[in-house]
Amino acid sequence: MRQKILRKLELYGIKHLTDQELLALLAAKEEMTAKRLFQKFGSLLGIARATLTELQELPGIGSLKACQILAAFELGRRAIQSETEKSFQITSSEKAYRFLVPLFFGAEQEIFLTLGLDSQHRVKKIWTTAVGSLTSCFVHPREVFRPLLREGMCKALVAHNHPSSGDPTPSEEDLALTQRLFEVGELVGIPLLDHLILGEKSYVSLHDQGIFPTGKR
Repeated sequence: MRQKILRKLELYGIKHLTDQELLALLAAKEEMTAKRLFQKFGSLLGIARATLTELQELPGIGSLKACQILAAFELGRRAIQSETEKSFQITSSEKAYRFLVPLFFGAEQEIFLTLGLDSQHRVKKIWTTAVGSLTSCFVHPREVFRPLLREGMCKALVAHNHPSSGDPTPSEEDLALTQRLFEVGELVGIPLLDHLILGEKSYVSLHDQGIFPTGKR
């Protein structure tokens, strides 16, 4: 089976391999082990969230192969992140979402990120402001704006995920925090452009939802 997959890769390229075929190249017993991975974790996202111990519990996957699978996902995250962080210009909530997706991929906890931007809305720096539980993440405005002020950022964008439900609908706490952050940003001269909430397959932009005062961006 592995030779068949390798031949397909040689003929058509890596992009034409299925998720299961890609995992079969990493797994010890090829196709059968790849099937077991999908059966247990449900999807690539589920596998990416698996721990080393959980992977090792599957027949056919020892310590080395489990480490290789985790390493493959981590290398993918880092490759995407390093490419997108090179002065990526955010001109819409959709572009912001595409930029943020790999940063949250596989996260099982709520993570709150702060992006520092220049005057042209290019991403210059990213901070992990807070890491919470599966369902909540406490954030104080000073933790958001302290590094932005220290690094001399012109503008800001914040984002967090909803890993438990996969639903990006903002909570009352999300709306209240956004209003506070907007007000602090206006006060200190670092305007908050948007607050994005990422779900499993979609997002909500609080700017696009009309939470921000009209004309402010």
